Amino acid sequence: MTTINFDTELRRAGAHSKHGWRRLAFLAQRYLLGTFGLIIMVLFVWMAISADLICRYDPLSVDSAHRLASPSLQHWMGTDSFGRDVWSRIIHGARISLAVGIGATVLGSSIGVLVGLASGYLSGWVDLIFQRITDILQALPLLVLALVMTAALGPSLPNLLATVAGNLFELKQVSGLRLLDLRLPEEFTAVRFYFRDSFPDTPENRELVHDVVERLAERQPVVLLNTGVVVDEHLDAEPPASERILRPLAGIEAARNLAAQSAVVARAKLFVGTYGGLAHLAPFYGVPTIGFASDPREINPVHLTVARRTAVVYDTPLAVVNAGAYGLLEAA
Repeated sequence: MTTINFDTELRRAGAHSKHGWRRLAFLAQRYLLGTFGLIIMVLFVWMAISADLICRYDPLSVDSAHRLASPSLQHWMGTDSFGRDVWSRIIHGARISLAVGIGATVLGSSIGVLVGLASGYLSGWVDLIFQRITDILQALPLLVLALVMTAALGPSLPNLLATVAGNLFELKQVSGLRLLDLRLPEEFTAVRFYFRDSFPDTPENRELVHDVVERLAERQPVVLLNTGVVVDEHLDAEPPASERILRPLAGIEAARNLAAQSAVVARAKLFVGTYGGLAHLAPFYGVPTIGFASDPREINPVHLTVARRTAVVYDTPLAVVNAGAYGLLEAA
């Protein structure tokens, strides 16, 4: 029986090579489709750059005497109805294709990032307006939008670039979410209190929320995860207003609700709130968690067991506090 040493074979093939050509040869063999695509792109760019050298005819020159000519040694791909050389027109057209592709990408990305910065930083109604404009642009088919703009503004390369770039505004949504980090303190406590069966909407629980959040804000800034978006029967418990209680997610659209809340929880030093939901998520990020429940009978024991096991696996403190016990602690 022959034994194959895979490390030796991979090293022989160049997998561990740090030098240029040998490493490149290994990657080319490993990713054949990528290599084939790279060859096509390099050939395409080279032909566009060298169009004047590899073409013998002016792509705009009209020769009525040789119109609709079949392919020959003089005209490799024949001529069109005006006698223009088809090969020359294709090769020179590659320049326009490159200009549109690269130009539209750069323009769309630049505008998208700027819009995303403004949308993410200002949020609220500004973010909502930019979102709706983006939805309108992306709802229109690119070809239809190009025809409308060409008819309205005239056929030109800048107009075509603007049309294609308009469909790249989706980049702003990513930029807007990343900008959330700029509005967060260096150290903070993430808080999300809402009412549910285990933490019902009662005067006692509302007073508890106010007291807990105020005491947390005395130690370090508090970042509320309340978005104002109602996606189920759970209503947010509104803590008191304060300069040390921040609301960076207020007004965020429902589609980005969970992603934004997760991003804040991941950066927090501590998560405090109603037991359930984000109290299950925080331990996954290694964030110590305190979950409140005023009626422990409404807590699903299976969920609680899984949450505690998760906290053990990720070596993260998780405490489920009875609201009554919290009152006894304050009285003591």
